[in-house]
Amino acid sequence: MVTGRPERNSAGAEAALRVLLVTSDPDVLEALRRSFRAPGFTVAGEAWPGIDAVRRAAALRPDVVMMHVEEPIVPALRTAQALADASSAGLAIISSVDDLETVRRVMNAGAHDFATLPLSDDELRDAANRAAAAAGRRAAITSSGPTTPQRSSTSGRVITIASARGGTGKSTIAANLGIELARTKQAGVVVVDLDLLFGSVAMMLDTLPDIGIQEWKRDRAKNPSGAVSPYLTETRSGVRLLAAPTDPDAELEITPADVADLVTDLSSTYDYVVIDTAAGYSEVTGAALERATLPVLVSTPEIGALRAVHYVVDRLRAHGDVTERMSLLINYARAYTTVHELPADPGVDVRWEIRHDVQVLRAAAAGVPVSMHKAGSMFSRSLREIASSIEDHDGSRRRVLGVM
Repeated sequence: MVTGRPERNSAGAEAALRVLLVTSDPDVLEALRRSFRAPGFTVAGEAWPGIDAVRRAAALRPDVVMMHVEEPIVPALRTAQALADASSAGLAIISSVDDLETVRRVMNAGAHDFATLPLSDDELRDAANRAAAAAGRRAAITSSGPTTPQRSSTSGRVITIASARGGTGKSTIAANLGIELARTKQAGVVVVDLDLLFGSVAMMLDTLPDIGIQEWKRDRAKNPSGAVSPYLTETRSGVRLLAAPTDPDAELEITPADVADLVTDLSSTYDYVVIDTAAGYSEVTGAALERATLPVLVSTPEIGALRAVHYVVDRLRAHGDVTERMSLLINYARAYTTVHELPADPGVDVRWEIRHDVQVLRAAAAGVPVSMHKAGSMFSRSLREIASSIEDHDGSRRRVLGVM
């Protein structure tokens, strides 16, 4: 375990702190080599940012990874998150970029320390020591806490809501789940509307955005590393929204790589990222589900809907292990329908049910989110239970929600 202080060897002397140097800049690399030739340190290895750094960190098991970061920032965020997954080492970031937005994003992606260039040899070594100490404190807290499932890194939870076909209430659930997460967890929440042709999350959140994913994609061609935050809309409910186009735009092309960058950026800043997708299956929906810590399929209990779910599940099984962590939510369930009496096998376990609630229609007629129209409604209580269970649900029990 990293403790932030070198362990003592059999002779009683302190062992050197082992440092992995990560940079693509030869001048920075030479400066790092010079700095860590000092007593108390040893260079465990050198690597380029990206997969090379992750592989070497996993193989060499250094005490500290010292990573040099410059624009574009998004690849650096990916590397930081992957390093946090692959290694328990302290992660110290050095960069000439010093704006607060970049610092917050990099730290939330898994870094333990951030220092702005230029730095003296002593300052570089101090950054390494601080990162090792911070990693040690974090590891001590984790080991002494309850044995609940932990996130793989310090990035936020990503919840992707999808449906095999339309009419399941998927967007209503995504919008209101965002509200209940913000209330229940007292957390920062952003909702992303990836239904590019018929996105309705803005309407569900009672807001009229003048900017969103369409403008982000347009500006991305000029600035690939630009942050997503300027394209978000504040809502009265307290969550932020990356809105779909106001008018359907068949020319707007969002790729799986775009989805990966959105998730990386937003999960480095927000505690929860809720993604609403277009009905049916597409590469974009598949990418959003694969990047999710909690992928959720929403279905109604009719035989046609359940067969469509089974089709999507089969498609996803051919592309990785996303179905192993996937949950099925049965919406519009009525009192006479139970999960044990479903007319078809959906191919994935039912985790939640939400009973039919007339308040959903009344809130839609009023043009406000259900969770703000009537917080005590059956539907709102159901989503509140889901929000409360997201961190610690063990996946082994079925819940019937919205029942007194």
